[in-house]
Amino acid sequence: MLVLHGAMMTQSFPDVEGEALARIRTLLGEHCPVCGVLDLHANFTAKMALNSDGLVAFRENPHTDAMAAAKSAARLLDRLMRTGERTTTVWELPPVM
Repeated sequence: MLVLHGAMMTQSFPDVEGEALARIRTLLGEHCPVCGVLDLHANFTAKMALNSDGLVAFRENPHTDAMAAAKSAARLLDRLMRTGERTTTVWELPPVM
């Protein structure tokens, strides 16, 4: 269970969260689910989708729904761990935003 921002940048990695998720996925393997929350203005990337099983974004600013988003992600993680179900996280780049 991770609390990510989704818009962090460094000089070394333009996709910090994607890199962190990829490293965590390498450590945990494919069979351990990885879930978490993101800020509502997160830059969701293909690398983040590939290396996570469920990321729930806040919807409110200020983040009055942060606890609700965290609970939703925790429930998903719990279900995945108990049942062995697998999710498919989809990343698409819409032509117009």
